[in-house]
Amino acid sequence: MKFSKLIIVAALAIVAFTQASCMKKQNLEDANLGPVVSADEVESKMAEGIGVLNPDDINRNESSNLMAVTTYEDSQSVKLFSQSLIVNSIVSDTTMTRINLDYSKTDYLNSNQSFNNFAYPLEFSHSSDVESQSVPRQQLTAKAADKVPFFMYRAFIAMAVFACREEKVTCHNLSVVDSQMGLSPDLADPRICSDSLHCKIPVRKVEFDLVDNKEIQSDGQPARTHYTFMTSPNLPFFSKVLQYCVRGLVDLESRKVLAEDCVSVNGFSVGD
Repeated sequence: MKFSKLIIVAALAIVAFTQASCMKKQNLEDANLGPVVSADEVESKMAEGIGVLNPDDINRNESSNLMAVTTYEDSQSVKLFSQSLIVNSIVSDTTMTRINLDYSKTDYLNSNQSFNNFAYPLEFSHSSDVESQSVPRQQLTAKAADKVPFFMYRAFIAMAVFACREEKVTCHNLSVVDSQMGLSPDLADPRICSDSLHCKIPVRKVEFDLVDNKEIQSDGQPARTHYTFMTSPNLPFFSKVLQYCVRGLVDLESRKVLAEDCVSVNGFSVGD
């Protein structure tokens, strides 16, 4: 996923950039990247954290709510959009499962591109664990007119399976942290926790740097982006990826600005 300069320019009116020590904290300008991490290792660590990503586990009335935010210089945040997906129906035959979604979106940068209950079809082939269509890197700034939801699992698959295998791309500084996260009683469905009042689920946080030598910046260095995923195997299909963040330095008016796009699950239900 790439950063959009259009979003940055649009936010200038409400964001006061303070070019401080944030870039040093992120250390994205350090030329010493450390050893290359193999694509197999990145994929393995990410896969362990999410468990089985099986479309057959999707339930009717399963829902997932997201919020997307861009933060500049670790201090000023701009809301991009919120999204709601609800599984309306599931139809299967011998070759395909079709998930019909009710898709609603609030666009905080352009209210004219907000909508409610758009019928979106999602198809999965029975010959593969991933959907029949290709899995490209999604952008937070995809055209709202296309009315294509931001699917966290697609972003996860794209980064876990393909990103570190791209030509002239290397991955570095892999970090894996396992912990537990408490769920509020209203989210702690009995199918997730037997004790809804004291529900804790396993969570894995995976981070790594991706260096793209096909994209050279104004300082002559290849583009370097920091990716963060938080996942839990215990949650419903559309919410197993709890958070997806992309952090990097972008050129703006002859200076570098630190920006981080994050999409986070802020509500879900298991469904019927």
